[in-house]
Amino acid sequence: MKVGLIVLTWNAAETAVECLKTVVEQQRAPDYMLVVDNASSDGTADRIAQEFPDIRLIRNPRNLGFSGGMNVGIRTLQDMPKPPDIVALLNQDTLLDHSWLGAIVAPFEGKPHLGAVGSKIRYPDGTIQHAGAYLKRPRRGAAHGWHEPDTGQYDDSRPYDLVTGAASP
Repeated sequence: MKVGLIVLTWNAAETAVECLKTVVEQQRAPDYMLVVDNASSDGTADRIAQEFPDIRLIRNPRNLGFSGGMNVGIRTLQDMPKPPDIVALLNQDTLLDHSWLGAIVAPFEGKPHLGAVGSKIRYPDGTIQHAGAYLKRPRRGAAHGWHEPDTGQYDDSRPYDLVTGAASP
């Protein structure tokens, strides 16, 4: 199963570099790696090009926002001669555990009906920022685990109504 990974950047060179360091240290490396820069004016794209010459860098001429920037990356991967089966999306401020990509890809094995998975996202102090969400009925608000200590309560796979776009394929 081929995996493409996209990191979207904008005006945060140091943060993006730290993110990319955790990407290149993954136990299961992505088959395709893209950074899509949304017209940074602080040298972010130049720093990434210098420090990560093996990562493909796309420089958008203007800031397209999260969706627009990610769509540029997704289209780029889809247009490849052998496009990936899975596309993982990351925000530039994400720091990954070494086993993240392998764990995020594993649920797709043998499950062609699966459309998306998400991951538990923690703040630097270890409290949970996001761990999947359910839609509240009938008003459609969202309820999810967040701002609570991580005691393993979200370590098992389970179906959710939605996952965050910060780190998801």
